[in-house]
Amino acid sequence: MTRSHEIAIPFRDRNQPILEAVDDLRLALDGEERNLAREILSDALLNEGDRTVGDLLGRLEAASPDERRACSIAPAISSGFPTSRP
Repeated sequence: MTRSHEIAIPFRDRNQPILEAVDDLRLALDGEERNLAREILSDALLNEGDRTVGDLLGRLEAASPDERRACSIAPAISSGFPTSRP
């Protein structure tokens, strides 16, 4: 049985700049969930070249399930989340 994992990335619209989405996290999420979302958004901006939430979403929508999972592994490690599948 395969477990599905979802990571919350709150945003206003696809044209929202990633820096604004990062700033909005402090009001939208708490604790570790906020830290993981911040790491994913920061990685998208700094390492992948995404400028808007839509850039990130488009890249993830076009990716395979394994590629989407890979996008979350490094940020998860930085946030202290386990990355192995049960």
